[in-house]
Formats: sequence, C-alpha cells, structure tokens
Amino acid sequence: MNDSSLPPILASVLYLHLAEFAAQSVAEQARLRGQLVACARKAVQGLVLSDRVVLESPDGLLVVVFDDPRGALEAAERCLREAEELSLHVGIDHGPVVPVAEGEAVVGMIGGGIAGAAMAAGFAPVGELRATRAFLDALAGRAPERATLLEAAGLIPGRNRQELFAPGPRSPAQRRRGLLAIAGGFALALLLLALGGRQLMVRPAVLVLEIEPHGQVQIDGKRLGDTPPLRELKLEPGSHRVVIWHGEQEPLRRRLELVAGERHVIKHDFLPPATLLFDIQPGGEVFIDGASRGLIPGLEKLELEPLADYQLEVRLDPHPPLSVKLSPKPGQQLRVKYRFVEEKPEPPAPAKKKKGKR
Repeated sequence: MNDSSLPPILASVLYLHLAEFAAQSVAEQARLRGQLVACARKAVQGLVLSDRVVLESPDGLLVVVFDDPRGALEAAERCLREAEELSLHVGIDHGPVVPVAEGEAVVGMIGGGIAGAAMAAGFAPVGELRATRAFLDALAGRAPERATLLEAAGLIPGRNRQELFAPGPRSPAQRRRGLLAIAGGFALALLLLALGGRQLMVRPAVLVLEIEPHGQVQIDGKRLGDTPPLRELKLEPGSHRVVIWHGEQEPLRRRLELVAGERHVIKHDFLPPATLLFDIQPGGEVFIDGASRGLIPGLEKLELEPLADYQLEVRLDPHPPLSVKLSPKPGQQLRVKYRFVEEKPEPPAPAKKKKGKR
C-alpha cells in the first residue's frame, strides 16, 4: 500500500526496455540484463553518485536521476551508444516518484515519472530515445540550449495525445521509423505502464553522525562500530532505532522516520571524562569501587565518567591501603600522589642499670 505520509520526489526517469525480453529463456534474460547493467554503469559515470540510482525493472533497468535533467539525457544517449548490440528502447520522463510502504517498511517506488518513462519507451524505435513533454519542459528550465536540440517525434494515440520528442537532427528514414513505432507500439506501452508501477528498489537515506568525543553505534539492535571513524551510514527509508553509548553515561536514543534521499544529522556531545593521574610510590594495585583497574607501575592514568561518586583504593601489602572518595567533574584532571612509607620498628629502650649495695 502506498503510504501518503511519504512525500513524492521529482526526478528524471530513464526506462531502458529490452525488446521481447519476456519471450527469452531464463539464461538468455540473465545474459541480456548483465550486458545492459554493464552499459548503464558506464552511462551513469558522469552523474554524481548521490544524485542517481539504478533500479531493476521487469524487462530492463530504470535510472532515476535527481535534480539534473541534462545529465539524465546525456546518460540516456551514452547508454544507447554503449548498447548498440542490444535491442533497446529508451524512454525518459520527468515527474514524481513515490516510496511504497508495507507497514512501517519502505519496499519500493512507484509514480508518474516511472509510468511516463515506460510509456515513452513503448513508442521508441529500437536503438532510439523518446522523451515526454514534461521532460522537455524540465530540461528547458535547466539547460535551454540543450532543450532546443530535441525535435517533435509524434503524438501518443489516445485521449490526451501526449507529445514525444527525440534528439535531433533526424534523417527522413528515422522520422518514418518513428511514425511506424508510434503506430505499432501502443499495446506495448500499456504493458510497460502496468509494469512501471511495480515495486522497485529505493534511494537510501543517509544518517550523518556528529558525536563528541566518541560513541558506540547501534542501529535496529545491531552494533555497527564506533563513531568516529563512522561518520555516515546509508539506511533504507523507513523507521529505525538508533542508540549511541559513551562509557557509563546515559545513552543517546533516537527513533527516526527516514525518507528516500534524506540526509539526517544526529549531533550530540557526551560529557568529557575525568582523568586520574597517579604518582604512587613505590606502587600498588588500584581499585575503583572494589574492582581492580590495574597495577602501578604500569597504570599511569585512568578515565572516569564524570558526575558520579567513586571510592578509590590503592593497596600495597603490608601497608594500610590508601582510600579516597572522589566526585570528579567533566574534563577534570585529578592527581593522586601518595608514598607508602615503611614503618621502622622502634628501637628497644636502653636497660636501666641496677644500683648495687655499698
């Protein structure tokens, strides 16, 4: 079910349709799709990675390009050049794509942009591209000099009689082939329109972590590591539970509802720890609240979470232990200096001389 709480995203959509794909064997379909993926990978190299996503469609691929109509058109043309050996129809539209949700999980995308690109591909001759009026208008707004190079390529039959456009200049033979494609491609376009509404992969959301001084990150119950070095995480759109720990301090907890393509920042400063610096002679074993923390020499400093009370003990047999109660503040440095002194036995009292009789 389409969740209306998820907003649509305007994008340029390329529909790369392999001709007669459904009639091929499973092995041949895998081979053709692999070739198409290789062509599409080269075609989109000129686009910013965060601004495009390649999706699998039932009979080829979709390329969704965000906020770059000119880049989308150039990617489509590169794909056609790379895929000369494939029977490929390419349609391009500019319109909304909407995340599709099942319960709380986002599982795909549908929308007018996908349906429009599928319709345009249905009327594109093999090895050619057809663009919709909506895409031409979007291109004219961003790259008017490039939009003037698109020529009218006929009308889609039906009540709305939508216009189609193709890169020019075009030869008379190309124009005749385009008219034949429009006359014979209407049924195919209806099929593509239905398939274009199927659920597809969705553009990930990006979670940015700005945590000081550091923390352990858990997403949906799974521990992912420390931040830093973790700075950015790509997550599927939908609901996520984020927990970040820092020592014994109260963890940071967030419940997020992320949408496709969103960049969400979590910024939090944990209290800096207090530091104990030891100068204990000749040494000893250090205990905090009864738990051993190490031996001196060897242990030179120890970090403690601030705003808590601790009982520090340093033990060195056979001496009485050093025992101190601490209440450190954030970032405070406390120097613990002490010297265990051996108790020297008292010398025996001198014997008293007995007085003799005279």
